[in-house]
Amino acid sequence: MPVDPAAVVPPGLLDALAQVPDPRDRRGRRFTLAALLAFGVCAMTCAGHNSLVSLAEWGRRCEQEVLVRLGCPYDPFAGRYRAPGERTLRDTFARVDPAALTAAGFAHLSQLTSPPLNPLGDGVRA
Repeated sequence: MPVDPAAVVPPGLLDALAQVPDPRDRRGRRFTLAALLAFGVCAMTCAGHNSLVSLAEWGRRCEQEVLVRLGCPYDPFAGRYRAPGERTLRDTFARVDPAALTAAGFAHLSQLTSPPLNPLGDGVRA
């Protein structure tokens, strides 16, 4: 059964995750940091995976449309979009600043929610 890529990758997620500073050396990067972080977020939330090995397995089973939407790179030799492997995810996630990732996540989530209503209804903003 085909998966709707729009249902897997929420709109604006890559833009929010692009605000996280990339701690990796510029040389040898195949995936953007935002793509790796979005990959992890989507595999954990949509598919319910909770280990780096299961994240990589989810990526190997992903449809090409989902990998495109996640921002994964195209491999011209294989003629397919590539999913990150377990080692790439492990090495990258270990180096990401958790405070910067949390800030980007909360900024994205705050855009998706409406401001709270005042339960008293007295005209005072909450």
